[in-house]
Amino acid sequence: LATSGGDITFTAEGDATHEWFASEFQGGFGRVDVGVTRVLGGRMTLTRVPDGGNASTRVWGIYGGSGLVSFESMRLSMPEPPSGVFQILFQPIAGGELNVVSSEVVAQGTRQAQVLAQNDHQSRVRIVSSTVSGPFAQVVSLTVGGNVDVSGSTLIGGVTGIGFAGGQEPGGVARPVVQVLDSTLRGFSSYGVHLPNHGEVTVLNSTIRDNGRAGIFMAGVPNLPWVTAEYALRMSGSTIAGNGSGGADQGGVVPERRCHRHGW
Repeated sequence: LATSGGDITFTAEGDATHEWFASEFQGGFGRVDVGVTRVLGGRMTLTRVPDGGNASTRVWGIYGGSGLVSFESMRLSMPEPPSGVFQILFQPIAGGELNVVSSEVVAQGTRQAQVLAQNDHQSRVRIVSSTVSGPFAQVVSLTVGGNVDVSGSTLIGGVTGIGFAGGQEPGGVARPVVQVLDSTLRGFSSYGVHLPNHGEVTVLNSTIRDNGRAGIFMAGVPNLPWVTAEYALRMSGSTIAGNGSGGADQGGVVPERRCHRHGW
């Protein structure tokens, strides 16, 4: 798929068993830079994410500008990456958006070397009324800022629910913005939310529990111009419990001492 204009809808609504790809399919989703591409109903069961320019990293779908990809009422099954390979299912950049709505996303196998979506500060990932499970390294990986909304959904298992992709962020870039509304983040071996540089987190009527190191980690050390370690945390009507084992930088919420905490 490649589109630089117009809207496209693929529909298998009412047929939960419809497979969008043959079992031997090993291609990519393609690139969507303009317009809206919606896939409704059915299943996408991937057996392989194709090789890319960097043999150690594979990306299945990339898009930017005003491109929006929306998966609705579907089951997406992500293949286990082979040894030595890290794979990213979707990479919205430069204004792109990924929506996962009323769907189930499952990472197969045991290797924790994959993410559902990695996005930059101009782009957004929305997970709505969905379940994401399996050995993800990170479900959503934010780079150079990044925005993610999780609403009415459950993220479970793997290493980190919402985290940072690593590398340096240039000064002047907006802080990552994370919203968790009416949702559950649980059972990750490290973090529910991990923002080691800076960020804004809102948690409303949600549960973040039973994560190995911290429910919400916001304990960056300033290293200007790359790391400001400036945070804002807003919480209401939520439960943060059973996170960490009492070690250093572990617990329900691990804040940087300049973190502004607000409750309603």
